[in-house]
Amino acid sequence: MMPFGPSDRPSLGLSLLAQCLNAADIPTTCFYPNLDFERRIGATLYGDLGYDLARIQAGEWVFSRFLNPVGTPDDFIAAMGQGRIRRKPAFARFTAAVPNLLAHAEALLDDWLARLGRLRPRVVGLSSCYQQHLASLAIAKRIKQAYPDMLVVLGGTNCNAPMGEESFRCFPFLDAIVCGPGEIAFTELVRLHLAGDRRIDLPGVFFRPPDGSRVTPPPAPVAPEPELDQLPLPRFDDFFAAWDHPEPQSDRPTLPIEASRGCWWGQKHHCVFCSENAHSMRYRSKSPDRIWAEFDWMLDRYPGSRIAATDEILDLRLLESVMPRLAARNGERRIFFSVKANLRKPQLVQLAAAGVTSLQPGIESLCDDILGPMRKGVTGLQNIQLLKWCSELGIGTVWGILCGFPFEKPESYTRMAQLVPLLTHLQPPKVTSVSLQRYSPLFAQAERFGIANIVPHKSYPWLYRQGAESLERLAYRFEQQSARTPPEKDYTASLRREVDHWNDTAGHSHLFYVEDRGVLFIGDTRAIAQCRTHRFEGAARLLLLFCDQIQPRHAIAQALADAGSPMNAPELGELLDSLIGKHLLIEDKGRYLGLALRAGRHYLPPPALMSAVVAEGRG
Repeated sequence: MMPFGPSDRPSLGLSLLAQCLNAADIPTTCFYPNLDFERRIGATLYGDLGYDLARIQAGEWVFSRFLNPVGTPDDFIAAMGQGRIRRKPAFARFTAAVPNLLAHAEALLDDWLARLGRLRPRVVGLSSCYQQHLASLAIAKRIKQAYPDMLVVLGGTNCNAPMGEESFRCFPFLDAIVCGPGEIAFTELVRLHLAGDRRIDLPGVFFRPPDGSRVTPPPAPVAPEPELDQLPLPRFDDFFAAWDHPEPQSDRPTLPIEASRGCWWGQKHHCVFCSENAHSMRYRSKSPDRIWAEFDWMLDRYPGSRIAATDEILDLRLLESVMPRLAARNGERRIFFSVKANLRKPQLVQLAAAGVTSLQPGIESLCDDILGPMRKGVTGLQNIQLLKWCSELGIGTVWGILCGFPFEKPESYTRMAQLVPLLTHLQPPKVTSVSLQRYSPLFAQAERFGIANIVPHKSYPWLYRQGAESLERLAYRFEQQSARTPPEKDYTASLRREVDHWNDTAGHSHLFYVEDRGVLFIGDTRAIAQCRTHRFEGAARLLLLFCDQIQPRHAIAQALADAGSPMNAPELGELLDSLIGKHLLIEDKGRYLGLALRAGRHYLPPPALMSAVVAEGRG
């Protein structure tokens, strides 16, 4: 795996392909030059290039210098250093490090070419996902020049149509490109090559005959996919052999596990910005028994490692089939899943008990006016509810606020900016401009969304020497030439400031409650807090506990009546307004949600603060 593949985890795709080949009696080894490169340039700079500066494709640019360089480094820096990116510390570190970066990149290519020369493999497969394309192309060109008999094959998400076919056309040093799943196609390609068969005609495989005869399109544009339960168990031993970091246990690698492909929500309602699942959104899942066997095997073989599901969305069947078995298993578990934000609290409790410590809930906004056209299928209040429950249960959340949609209104961001001070006791997001990416509805149905004048992102002319038509086929990221009115940076400025402050003060803001002998004590250290402590009994206590979950007004009235504390409409309205005024309750379209977290085993405020809250409440 070439840079800038993630350095904290092995490649699931390469590991699966290696096991498929090993099962066919073709000895295969996975190599991780990306880890080598991170050691050369340092983890901070590697992270800058792979993540913080991914929008301008700085990592791709580094290796483009060893393919067909365009302009000078100063030209690229000047062209990309516009707007917010120029103020990023990561950009300053990048610009200062360019000479050393290029020297290290060249040394990496030279050293790995020499290593392949010593090993002399018959076939070299290169992965290309996100910012790996130029590094893979750069080493591929050198391999073919030095060792023309080695079969050089490229695969990965950057090889989806039309990007893969255009790469194959533009770069004749590539012998083959696999478009789509490689478990069947790549294994068969290697088998035929080793058998001396040069008449390669496989679905999803673009192949260049070594005799120079005419290249013909594959019989089908996408390689076939095996039944997921028939896939081999991936082994990550090669990654651990390359991983020589003497860090503490908490910094051990994250291991990928795959329970499903596709997205059951996207199959019904494709989120407008989502560019995943280029070939098929159809949801397909491994059987619960197979998924459990994979978890069990991985936890035994690689104890202490975190496990991250690569799934786009959790298969809800696992809540009743696999999660109880994980909960009953001895040993530490730290598991990550992507989920939909409308999970119920008992479902989150199941996940926490199973060892799920981190979720990506697909929260991209807190405003219904934006979530609706996004096709998220949740409300802003549901998103806040999930964030609250996750904080209470000790589950980390990876989330952000996307902006820059063609259908958004500036006032939506004003409302979110006003909402943020109420939420600073929860896990903070990042604010990011939406990226126009190939395969997303925003790109594929641009006219429907009023998006016009689409061109490849401004970084591409600095990565490739190809002309405009070729760049359009090579590109994954795009942008509008015409400017927005009003500019996005103007109407999102207040929200960005509030979120920056939220991130800066994360961990120092608390809103929690404890119960003692029928009394609800609330502690509040948010900047917006009207007072540090609250004490509630009777109807107010019942209402706040009932509104742990989103409740409509009529349900609140009924619950109070059922509990022996009936209130007429004016009385209830006055109580609701009072709690909203104290910033302990929020309301949206006649539905209410309490904001305080229950202090307990998973969420524990500073003990001195909790004791003081109870003492002050009693006093």
